[in-house]
Amino acid sequence: MNANASYFRQTINAYESDDGFYSIDKSENYTWNSRLNTQFTVTKNSTLQVSGNYSAPTIMAQGRMEEMYFADIAWRTDFWDRKATFSLRLSDVLNSRKFSSETWGLGFNTVSERKRDSRVIWIGLSYRWNNYQRQHDRMRNGDDMDMEEF
Repeated sequence: MNANASYFRQTINAYESDDGFYSIDKSENYTWNSRLNTQFTVTKNSTLQVSGNYSAPTIMAQGRMEEMYFADIAWRTDFWDRKATFSLRLSDVLNSRKFSSETWGLGFNTVSERKRDSRVIWIGLSYRWNNYQRQHDRMRNGDDMDMEEF
């Protein structure tokens, strides 16, 4: 399991244009984000991976970004004596990945929400023509007899 989280303070300093046409008020916010990635061995040749991400609301110079969260899940299995791999991944399992914000200034206030098609199924099939990974592991462990010494 791999997880991390950040908690931090955001500060937007005040600004006013020389002609006084527009200004930005000073604003501060405490916010955080986190990420989790974990992998389970289901069988000798199969793994399941689950990952999630959360970003709390944040401030911008003229507005605010709302929270965003999503989770992905993936399955991987090796077969044909580990020469082939089948993988299946579903991104944005909860179909929750969206970008919401509010922007304001002198004479305007905009609320927006963008939602892309983030729930996607990815299918992969790979075949290893040679056994490069096993050869690499043998060389790293000093078991390769053909390796020349300096």
